[in-house]
Amino acid sequence: MPVRQVQQIGHNIIGGVPSRKLGRMVHFESLIEERYIRLIEYAPEVVWYEEQPCTIRYRANHHDHPYTPDVLVRWRSGTTTLVECKPQHQVSDPKNALKWTAARLWCAAQQWTFVVVTDATLLPFAPLLDNLRLLLSHAHHPVPPEVREIVLRVMHDIGGQCSIATLMEHCPQLDPLLDRTHVLALLYDGILSADLTQPLHLAETIIAWKGAADAPTRCL
Repeated sequence: MPVRQVQQIGHNIIGGVPSRKLGRMVHFESLIEERYIRLIEYAPEVVWYEEQPCTIRYRANHHDHPYTPDVLVRWRSGTTTLVECKPQHQVSDPKNALKWTAARLWCAAQQWTFVVVTDATLLPFAPLLDNLRLLLSHAHHPVPPEVREIVLRVMHDIGGQCSIATLMEHCPQLDPLLDRTHVLALLYDGILSADLTQPLHLAETIIAWKGAADAPTRCL
C-alpha cells in the first residue's frame, strides 16, 4: 500500500482513478500523475503498479531529507521502474537533481530503473489519453451476455470490421444509447479493438472483433 496519502499543496490537483488491475482507487497529486496512471492502467505490458510506493532518504545541506517518488511499475517483462512525474520546466531544478540522483542509486541497488515522466513525455499520447478517459467512463458498466453475443455475432457477419455507428445500425434490437456504452466497454476491455492512438469518432473509427484474424491490436 502507499507509504503516504496524497496531499493538497498549493495549487496542485489531487484526485483518484479507478483501477481494475488493483481493485481500488489510485490517487494522484498532479495531472501528469493522473495521465500516467491512466496509461499504465490500460497498458497490457504493466502487471501491477502503486502510487506513493516508498520513501528514500537523501542528504543535502548537512541534513537528511525524505523523498517519495510517485509511482512504482512492474512490467510483464519482469523489470521494475520507479517513476517521478514532474512538469518539464522543473526538470533542471538543482533540488530535484539531488533527489533523483539518490533515487537512481537506490534503484540500482534494487536492480530497478528510475525515470522522470514529464508533460513533454506524455504529449505524444494525448489522443490515446483522451480516448482512455472516454472509454473508462463507460468501462464500469457490466455488459449483459446477450448484448455481447449480439455484438460479436454482427461483427462476424459484417466481416469483423466496421465503425461503431455502422455496428449500431446493424443491431436494431439494441438500445442506441445504452448499448453504445456497452460497445465502448468492450473496446476498453480489448474484446473489440481499434487504433486508440488516433482520435475516436463513432462514425469514422474502425473497430474490429478480436476474434477476426486481421483485427488491429490494442495500441499504446
